[in-house]
Amino acid sequence: MRKPFRSTDDVGARPAARRVGALSSPPGRTVVDPIQLVSDIVQADAFLLLPPLLWLVLFLFAWEQPALSARLGLGRTTFWLLLPGALLGTLSDLPFFGWQGAVLAVNLGGGLLPVLLSMFLFRRSVGDADRATALLLVALGAETGSMLMAVLLFPAGWVGPLLVVGAAAVAPLVLWALGSGKVSVYGRTLRRTGLFLALVSAVLVATYASTSTVPALGIVSAFPYYLIGPLAAGAAALLLAKPAFGLPRAMGIPLAYASATIGVLFGADLLREPPLYGNGPALYAIGGAGVNDLVYLSGLLALLAALVAFRLTGWETGSSGPLAVPRPSPVGRLRQALQHGLNGRPRECIETARDASHEASDQARLLYGIPPTPASTSPWDGLPVATWVVADQRNLDAVARSGTKDPREAFRAWLTARWLVGVSRELGRERFASLGTRSFAFLGDLALLLVPSVLAWIYVSKAVPGSVGHVLGSPLFNAAALALPAYGFLYFTVAEGMWGATVGKSLFGLRVTDRALSAVPWENVMVRNLPKLIPLTVLDLGGSLLVLALLRGVGGALGSTSAIGADAAVVILVAFLAVGVGVSGVASALTIHASSESQRVGDFFAGTWVVRDRPTSGSAQASPAPDAAPAPSG
Repeated sequence: MRKPFRSTDDVGARPAARRVGALSSPPGRTVVDPIQLVSDIVQADAFLLLPPLLWLVLFLFAWEQPALSARLGLGRTTFWLLLPGALLGTLSDLPFFGWQGAVLAVNLGGGLLPVLLSMFLFRRSVGDADRATALLLVALGAETGSMLMAVLLFPAGWVGPLLVVGAAAVAPLVLWALGSGKVSVYGRTLRRTGLFLALVSAVLVATYASTSTVPALGIVSAFPYYLIGPLAAGAAALLLAKPAFGLPRAMGIPLAYASATIGVLFGADLLREPPLYGNGPALYAIGGAGVNDLVYLSGLLALLAALVAFRLTGWETGSSGPLAVPRPSPVGRLRQALQHGLNGRPRECIETARDASHEASDQARLLYGIPPTPASTSPWDGLPVATWVVADQRNLDAVARSGTKDPREAFRAWLTARWLVGVSRELGRERFASLGTRSFAFLGDLALLLVPSVLAWIYVSKAVPGSVGHVLGSPLFNAAALALPAYGFLYFTVAEGMWGATVGKSLFGLRVTDRALSAVPWENVMVRNLPKLIPLTVLDLGGSLLVLALLRGVGGALGSTSAIGADAAVVILVAFLAVGVGVSGVASALTIHASSESQRVGDFFAGTWVVRDRPTSGSAQASPAPDAAPAPSG
């Protein structure tokens, strides 16, 4: 829900002058309350400065400690999810429940992305992921269900809060008791899940105690009390990771983020929600304040506390399994070689250029479905290349083995590697999905999403009574007008994460993979689909208004005194759709065309490819092509 960071005393109960730190006084005099004034200033500063401060912490961790942050699931991929992803998803709500005219939704940027990330972090941290997740969901359902019943049955007095605290204590103890004494993997999973649930429950109780419900505004939390639960959970998760969870100490960092986010979700958005109902039709969005919402910020606050505790207790990474190193890009390696040469390191330039050419041939073999070659043979054997390619590779390898530091040899080696990488790029084009095929696949998916959306816009535009202004203010229209990006994002993410392809891609024989042609992790799938929120949001906002204007006229949609007629309004909305979607489409087309691996922006940051489902016919049996005109070589 929307949770502005200000005291609930600032809403409704006090006169307007009191809200800016003034005491009641006789007419003609105003006495400033310095304590209240300082409190208001501190709250305002916290409201404005907290998100960028926490973004900076996450950025520094992901870029200054790349191996550790990637191992913990909080690396650069997570940064893209929680900063540009949250900002792009702020205008997207996912409706999932309606009751007595009210519509309950979850905001994509402020609610859904942090919660999904929390579940991913929990799964990868505790081990025995499927069983631990099932146990956690069952225990959370039982615990929060009993808490909600207590809140509904005892809305006032001390009985409801007491039952909430009791349920928060009992559920983790039950899991811990079931797992104690067992030395099996199942017993360890029960204990770790119970400990994690204890952290979640502690944040839940602290959040429930520090929040309140204000009709017509939402769920609010007073400064600085909303800081206590997440910060304490962050420090506790780090300190308990090794002695209690039996995990490397660093694994307390992702557990801190996950426990704080889930605890706030249930402590505020579930337990404080019921009093909002019955106040007339409204759209209630979990995480509706976007990057200023407590659901979004609590995980980052816990992350900050865990990192500080980690630094204070010794910056060591422990061991949590091997870190998967992504396949390097041959073009990126070629840039590194050029940089070595410009920096006066000719030997490093030659060796890096040699590595770039070998990685280019490896990539071509991977795309063609040809097994790796033995070390004694040419890496280009079996690929349809001219004989000068094989000869130039041998020359480049010989120069690298010689250990020369001659700058002229370094420049010739770089030129040779550039030609070899270019050959690999041309070979790869046969396997990478073409721009036209990708465009038609996306249009097919877009049609699949737009048909139910347009039907919903038509229904709501006709069903809601009153003027156009009344329709625009109705919860149903707002829910329908903000749903397409969220549902579209889920559609692309779930389809590509589970099956590697959407319906449109399947029709054209395309598949989304990582740079090893393997399945893409869920976090990377979400990152690659974040740029799609831009055209989907434009289509959602412009399309819903266009349908409303066509069916009901302009009315109050553009203001009661607007001189714009219905025809002009339709033209403006059509232009808005064309420009918004067109600019996004042109940008994607240009990046795909310019990329050496046919990647658009989302693919580049996620490290993904879009390839034909199978190598081209006969690729695996391809033989070297006839000699072509010789290329410059070293």
